[in-house]
Amino acid sequence: NLSSTHTPEDVLVRLGVTYYPDKYWALAVPCWICVLVLYGAWMYEGVNMMSVRDLGDPDLIAEEDGFIGSEADEPDLPGSIPSMRDVPVQEVNEVVFLTAGTRVRTRRVGGKR
Repeated sequence: NLSSTHTPEDVLVRLGVTYYPDKYWALAVPCWICVLVLYGAWMYEGVNMMSVRDLGDPDLIAEEDGFIGSEADEPDLPGSIPSMRDVPVQEVNEVVFLTAGTRVRTRRVGGKR
């Protein structure tokens, strides 16, 4: 323990403590454990970054078996939940990049303007 590293040896002998680790190892082992934990977290992040696909990978743009539909393919029933579909990249780019300076959201969530 760390208390034996800061206590003089004659005080430890008077307290009845006759066996204690060398002061170097009593400090080195906790330091090594902290360093190993930090190194493990760094390695975990590195392995995760290596396993992520490149940004130019086509699989990140569209799924292989995904459905990219349009509103004209199969119209949803009035009042129903819209069908789930992949949004084409062009449509995403228009909303994200071509709407600079314009107001995308037309009404507040509460319903009143």
